Amino acid sequence: MKNQKDCKKYLLAFIFGFIVLMNTSGSLAEEIQSPKVQGVEIGLAKDRLLQIFSAGQIRAFRRMAGVHSLTFDYEPGTDCPILTFYFENETVSRWQCNDWEEYVRQYLFEFSEWVPGTKIYQAIYQALLKLPKKEFLEITKRDRPVIFLDYYTKGIARFASSGEFVRIPEEPLAFENGFYMVKLGAELEEAEDPEAIQGVILHELAHRIFEHLKSDIHVCERELEANQWLKKQGFEREFEKASGLFGAKQKGDSPCQEWLEEKKAREKQKNL
Repeated sequence: MKNQKDCKKYLLAFIFGFIVLMNTSGSLAEEIQSPKVQGVEIGLAKDRLLQIFSAGQIRAFRRMAGVHSLTFDYEPGTDCPILTFYFENETVSRWQCNDWEEYVRQYLFEFSEWVPGTKIYQAIYQALLKLPKKEFLEITKRDRPVIFLDYYTKGIARFASSGEFVRIPEEPLAFENGFYMVKLGAELEEAEDPEAIQGVILHELAHRIFEHLKSDIHVCERELEANQWLKKQGFEREFEKASGLFGAKQKGDSPCQEWLEEKKAREKQKNL
């Protein structure tokens, strides 16, 4: 009996430690809570909920077969910056703080041309979840969201294609301050390693985080800063895989290769 008790004790300790690790290891890996919200209860009509929360607090929503959810800005700067509500028959069925996975699904439902089931969709999904919370919340604001576009680089569609973002009646306003486009080539879908695709996406998101398109620094400085940010954030593996699979293979492939070599030469000369 003593050995069995010891085993149970160690097993419980392991489980507790694993739970703590899961809640602290990722940028968005936090405990999901269901806080008390004044005026809100199970069964509350969605129309009534939308009177409690303002339209300006809405971040994203998802409505498809069997799923209807809506996420609001809740308490910025606290442990519960976003709050997601789920609905059944247009009434509240439950709600949760920081349901990051559902929020990303909502976000891509609205702002991505890529659909679930594709490698690129899954890579976008995982890349967003890996971002630091502050940067993640900033680049997914409705007033200037990052939208992910299908950029054809093969097949007949490479010559011409069309796409459209439409607004349905219940959708809150977006794009008041424009939007940021991430165009992802269809050839990425052929990559076997999902982390290589994630590395490409994280690199492009770094450009948005640093507002490089609004910057007057040299384009190659922008590329260098984006790559350095990936490494600083702990995305070395994704960066290396993306570089190995999609990066320049020989001199002349990238306009920044010669610039980087010249930069290194100047720094070396300066240190002599």
